[in-house]
Amino acid sequence: MVDNFNKYIAMLTAGLTGLFFMGVFMPRIKGVAAVLGLAANYFVCFSCEILHGDVFGLKFHPFLLGGIGLVVCVLVAYVASLVLREKGHDLTGLTLKTLQKK
Repeated sequence: MVDNFNKYIAMLTAGLTGLFFMGVFMPRIKGVAAVLGLAANYFVCFSCEILHGDVFGLKFHPFLLGGIGLVVCVLVAYVASLVLREKGHDLTGLTLKTLQKK
């Protein structure tokens, strides 16, 4: 029961970690792209859970779902930000990149 709890917590918090990572380190990624990344994270994590960790013939430990979800979240959001080209608010002083400009 504890293993299942830890697995689902890792899957659910991977998307939140991805959102915070994008917010601090990637000022290019705006709202819609971030939500698309979050949705892709949950889709991949729960699809892998349904397939019991056997994806394309690759077996991996269920605890890796959080790390896989984090990478998927950030990559999908970055690609979506390149495609969507959203206009956002002024982020001066809010991200690591713009912190020195303040």
